[in-house]
Amino acid sequence: MKATKPKVPAWRSKPPEEVERIEKLYAWMKGYNICISDVALQLGWNHTTTRSRLINACPLEGKKALMRLGFPEELLPRLPQPPGIRKAPPIFPGLLENKEADNQA
Repeated sequence: MKATKPKVPAWRSKPPEEVERIEKLYAWMKGYNICISDVALQLGWNHTTTRSRLINACPLEGKKALMRLGFPEELLPRLPQPPGIRKAPPIFPGLLENKEADNQA
């Protein structure tokens, strides 16, 4: 019989502060005997949507619905970045060096 590795949830590869938030969220849910299926049923969402909104990102309406159920705001993910707002433009050090060299010549 071949041994298999236990599955590691994908959220474990997130930044440490996110992993900590998710662990606290699951501990909070366990303390109130709440599972993802219970939340999905209560809010009329499917299981996958509910898990994603608890772990990844949640629109404002969804966050408000979760908070009405009693979920602490600090345990929920931040709101997704609004469309049309871009992060700062990338700065490539190699291109800056080349540009500076061109200006000095």
